[in-house]
Amino acid sequence: MPITRKQQILAKVEVAEGTSSAPGAGDAVQVFEPTISPSVDVQKRVPSGPSLSRDFDPIGRQTRTVAFKSDFRGSGSTGTAPDFERFLKATGFTASVLKQVTLGAVTGIGFQVGEIVSQSSGTIRGVVVGILTAGNAPAGLRTQTSGHKLLVAVIVGTFTAAATTGESSASTSTASAVADYASQFCYQPTSKKLVRLQTAAWSAGTIAVGNTLRIENVTTGVLLGAVQVDTLTSQTDFEVSVLWLQNGGWDATAATNRLRAPNGTDTTTLSAAPVMTKTPSLTLRHNLDGRLRETVGARGDFTLEGDAGGPMQFSWSFTGDTVPPVDAAPVATTGLSTVRPPRLLGAYCGFGLGTEMHQLPLKRVSLSLAGQVNPNLDANRSGGATGSNVTDREPALAVTVDAVNGGFDWEAALSAGTVVRAAFILGTAQGNIVAIVAPLCQVHAASPGDGDGVATMEVVLAAKRILESGDDEIYVAQF
Repeated sequence: MPITRKQQILAKVEVAEGTSSAPGAGDAVQVFEPTISPSVDVQKRVPSGPSLSRDFDPIGRQTRTVAFKSDFRGSGSTGTAPDFERFLKATGFTASVLKQVTLGAVTGIGFQVGEIVSQSSGTIRGVVVGILTAGNAPAGLRTQTSGHKLLVAVIVGTFTAAATTGESSASTSTASAVADYASQFCYQPTSKKLVRLQTAAWSAGTIAVGNTLRIENVTTGVLLGAVQVDTLTSQTDFEVSVLWLQNGGWDATAATNRLRAPNGTDTTTLSAAPVMTKTPSLTLRHNLDGRLRETVGARGDFTLEGDAGGPMQFSWSFTGDTVPPVDAAPVATTGLSTVRPPRLLGAYCGFGLGTEMHQLPLKRVSLSLAGQVNPNLDANRSGGATGSNVTDREPALAVTVDAVNGGFDWEAALSAGTVVRAAFILGTAQGNIVAIVAPLCQVHAASPGDGDGVATMEVVLAAKRILESGDDEIYVAQF
């Protein structure tokens, strides 16, 4: 007799979309309130005849949604990714380049978390997602101190030890040093779905961004698919967008996949297995006390929320193709509860308006990605689809704060379309400091509320892009 509470979730990024990556004990994650919901297309047809009785209905596509909660926490180490990384990437996030900018003497009211900083008259820009002391402790939401470190998610350009300006605070400082931060676990949205290919040398010629490459079996010459070059690090290391693949997968052995350039003659083979780099799909294994249900090609959506005094939790929802269930024992795991999640207690939570940062009393915060995930239908696949696609998103923060009247006029900001910055930093120990930062928000709602007899404001902040190229509206990080 299976017990409802005895459930386990394993999750692992796939190599080939829709093909199981066989998660094991090392891919387990501590989750709460897991649920699994199958969806079966029953194609009802009513044949004409002498009676009202019905015949069997054909069964069509079957999909499965796996939902669960997990804590917003770090890994406990600057060298180890947080357990939410794999899930966040599968909803359409990618790693940011995070720089540590050590300040010299500061002029002005101080650099702020959530503001954009720039060098070289704005040709180099980035978002401050955190501020650390020289001893790597959180330094709050603002700093005027020489030696403090700005953690900057780079938008464009390369930061150097040079004059740095806060675009909101108008503070200035000449950085004494700039380096990659020890932990590169900062994430921002991506609109791309890319795969990294590493190859042997080309037989001749070169390839360029935008080229469409044929994929063939090197032995038989059979056409397997096509990809388009997106990012060209080198001629033998580049990212591609998959245009199509036969049955959604690559040949099992990397070197049997041959790429052919647009000129029809230059060729090379893969020297390593393809790796999904942007918006990867997941294999999810859900075990309910001895019954294993596997979901492949999964991508999803999330909300991240918490109340003052408690931890923040992700609510994930992933949809993918089904694999027939089997009986199997749960795997043995260790260490899932080692790291305690930081709480919205002694946290740094604030809102930037104009030049100032306001650390308003915060009751509750919720980040909703509002992602749209649709199956990639394919009649060639036994399940009728090859994974899924993230086709849209509309990230927004919903916050409950004390009403402070003209001290922070939310209603005026709503009416005028005034830009508001938002930053939330939880935790004190390096490796378990987590943050949410939205540099440019538009107030979409501001309604009076009540919090145990205290007047509050219920505010919705829609995160907006910085550059026209976008993919820079929200940042989630572990320091």
